[in-house]
Amino acid sequence: VEVDRKTQSFTVPKVLQNRVTKTKDCVVTKCTKLQLYFVTAELREHMLAVDAAASRASHAEAILITTLPALVQLEEAIDIFVTIDIAVAVASFVTTSGIAWSRPKIGNCIRFASLVNLCVPDCIPLDVNPTENKPGLLITGFNSSGKSTLLRSLGVAVLLHQITGLVPAGSATLPIFSGCFSRAGASDALSVGCSTFATQLLEVADVFRAMRKPALVLFDELGPNTGEREGLALAVSIVKHC
Repeated sequence: VEVDRKTQSFTVPKVLQNRVTKTKDCVVTKCTKLQLYFVTAELREHMLAVDAAASRASHAEAILITTLPALVQLEEAIDIFVTIDIAVAVASFVTTSGIAWSRPKIGNCIRFASLVNLCVPDCIPLDVNPTENKPGLLITGFNSSGKSTLLRSLGVAVLLHQITGLVPAGSATLPIFSGCFSRAGASDALSVGCSTFATQLLEVADVFRAMRKPALVLFDELGPNTGEREGLALAVSIVKHC
């Protein structure tokens, strides 16, 4: 006995016709010179179930096609409500934060007046006003002087500017960045045979490969836990690359 998928029936040689016709629940559907086609009651039930499922699928597809424009309108409505929700949340936070906020001017430099860090209570406002409009800025100072806090403040302010158009500062001038990248801290990767300095080199290289100008790139502590010569060489190379 073989199965013919085109006719969805069983086939046997015609010489077995008498045996098939005498078998209970077997119904002959087609007969040729060489083959006999027949189905059973169980097979017929499965065929009807398959046909009914195909009909339901076609009906559901037709309904989906007719209601697709309504679904598109629903997605557009959801996008509008999400935008409104974000705007209300930002407005609520800005008006209750007790901090001066401003809308930056769009320019080719980074300038802030009275910039504060939202994550530091009673943060002292800082001014960022480079004397020269250069693509890179090197910040130095003694320990606990606020270098990392300034970098974090810049990063948070730029992200808020890109998302909401507002910054926690008295005034600001910022470009529209294509991306924001940061690298902070120092740790080795002994599992792959990389020292702290080698790991930092790889991370810096990954940032420069991923970024495309104009981009904000923040590096905190260049060459920590390594020799003064190597750390200075890394800092100089990064500034030249910028």
